[in-house]
Amino acid sequence: MRHDQLIQAIYDGLNVTAVTSLLTTAYSPMVAIFSADAPQVADAHAEGNFPFVSFLIVSDETLPTKELFGMNAMVQIDVWHRTASMKALTLVSKAVFDALNRQTMAGITGHIDTVLEGADYTTEPDGKTKRAMLEFRVTSLPTT
Repeated sequence: MRHDQLIQAIYDGLNVTAVTSLLTTAYSPMVAIFSADAPQVADAHAEGNFPFVSFLIVSDETLPTKELFGMNAMVQIDVWHRTASMKALTLVSKAVFDALNRQTMAGITGHIDTVLEGADYTTEPDGKTKRAMLEFRVTSLPTT
């Protein structure tokens, strides 16, 4: 599995109705899921631009064999929301968890294990924005 394949697989895994139906439509026709390669709009702090999801590959270690490549990667997924309570943020985070945890990723050959390693819920310094940071470990074993 290559780095670009992992980015696409994470995006595809998140781009499901259970997740997207909970996100803002301010980015229409784009889906409010962003990676480091597809940053959000310039005014990301505008009220109508929440909730959205962003993700990045924190680390990846290629596990090469003679002709094929496996990967052990850490992916950070951030859910951003402006809500008075944590309930709405938790709903989106749960949808992200359900979409990725222990799910096979489309477009990737070989065995894939995707598991939640940790979650952290915080309120940003502006006092309005809430963030759920979910960390997933993705393992791809080469196939023969």
